[in-house]
Amino acid sequence: MNPRTLLISVLFIVMSVSRAHADTGWISDGGSVHLLGENGSISMESEVVNIRVSKNLVEADCLFKFVNNGPACTVRMGFPDQCSDERDSDDGSPKGAFLSYKSFIDGKEVKTETLKGGWDNGAYTVWHANDVSFDANGRREIRNIYTVCPGFAAVSEKGYAAKCVAYTLHTASSWRGKIHDGVVSFNFDGDVIPLPVELVEEKNSAVDKSARYDWQRAKPGTLVFTSALSPVVEGNSIQFKFKNFRPSTKDDIFIFYGRMGKGEATRFVRMVEKTYAKSK
Repeated sequence: MNPRTLLISVLFIVMSVSRAHADTGWISDGGSVHLLGENGSISMESEVVNIRVSKNLVEADCLFKFVNNGPACTVRMGFPDQCSDERDSDDGSPKGAFLSYKSFIDGKEVKTETLKGGWDNGAYTVWHANDVSFDANGRREIRNIYTVCPGFAAVSEKGYAAKCVAYTLHTASSWRGKIHDGVVSFNFDGDVIPLPVELVEEKNSAVDKSARYDWQRAKPGTLVFTSALSPVVEGNSIQFKFKNFRPSTKDDIFIFYGRMGKGEATRFVRMVEKTYAKSK
């Protein structure tokens, strides 16, 4: 498996600790609500995502506002939970990267089921799915909350690795028209990224051997991102804002931070393994 493939993969606890070196890694990834099926009348008006990145956990709170531009209907919505291969839970249902997941419609929690989604942009996707009914010309507010371990990726042939947090935007292109406005905010705890933040754009994959950024020189507050969107830094918060927006895969957001040597990477992988083992 080449480094570019590894960028968009999610490798779970089946990875042995001995593989925590410069040619392996995983990215834990959630993202925008996707339309599962066909419907031409539902539009996503707004998307507001707040992602808190602490030392060993990523907590995401995603709020979507939808409007129906036609007669009453029911649509199937799916929230992406990406992983590197097909894995099943003890009950036989497909298993993704999330440690926890909750979904709400207009403030009321609803049940969801997990569905196998297949390969999308190099990663295997599990969908957390549920039906949502709309009145004619009606509106709905969808809120999805999940937790996941930070990702990990090799970023240098010199043996350096970095943690990673990611968010998939392109799945929102399944809805009618463009998103009117939105923001995806990554909020880093002070013990994760100290001030001042140094933000670096990397057009190539941050784990691609042709990447321009030299991680050997990374300062403690360095963040390297890949996305066609241009972020704004406010303290320890990185915000990607958009208006009248129809996302594609080039807009998907990956942020790499917290450079690690081999020893640190090995300890980090062990922590992730223990966390997923406890979540069974």
